[in-house]
Amino acid sequence: MKMTKMILAVAFLFLFVACTPKLYTVNLAYEPANVQVKEKDKALIDVVVAGFHDGRKQDNPLNLGKVVKNDGSEIPVLPKDLKMPEAVTKGVRDHLKAQGFKVLGIQPAWDLKEGAIGKGWGDLLIGGTVEELDIKFIEKSMLYEARVKIAVSFADVKKGRIVHTTRIAGKAWQHCYWLPRERKMEELLNDALREVVQNMLDLKEVQRLAAGLK
Repeated sequence: MKMTKMILAVAFLFLFVACTPKLYTVNLAYEPANVQVKEKDKALIDVVVAGFHDGRKQDNPLNLGKVVKNDGSEIPVLPKDLKMPEAVTKGVRDHLKAQGFKVLGIQPAWDLKEGAIGKGWGDLLIGGTVEELDIKFIEKSMLYEARVKIAVSFADVKKGRIVHTTRIAGKAWQHCYWLPRERKMEELLNDALREVVQNMLDLKEVQRLAAGLK
């Protein structure tokens, strides 16, 4: 009987180790809220969103976070589809479209300096840098924690100058014992990203900036 229990214990341990993934992947995808904007409130300007930069200080730009196991070892979390800068840029574009803004199809590479603003980049140019975007799961405490911080600049293309800059941070955390790890990490990371995008692209603030371009 003891031998049987020992064999079962060893088999369970082997199965547990064998099933532990070498990496986790999550889908970083911002889903804008369905905002009903009245026709009279829509800004009659052309908005261009430049590709956002990855300003995080880390060796692997693909890395979105980590899972910290009970023994202290770490398993990386990588993007499932879009890379982080592309996913953030797409999220900003989708959010503006949902708010009723006319977003042009071009996506220039802008270094966030006034001298590099292109003449054909619409009326309002938006670009920025992702300074922090990270998801962490601690196995010992079953704690999930996501952090996002983005610096964004708004530029008047016709005048060739930056008219507004801001830095927004957001986070989401939760103890969770039942959902699959990848699903929970994906959920919280996108919640934190949604909070940041919605705050930095506040409808009234963008409308105010747009009105100043007329």
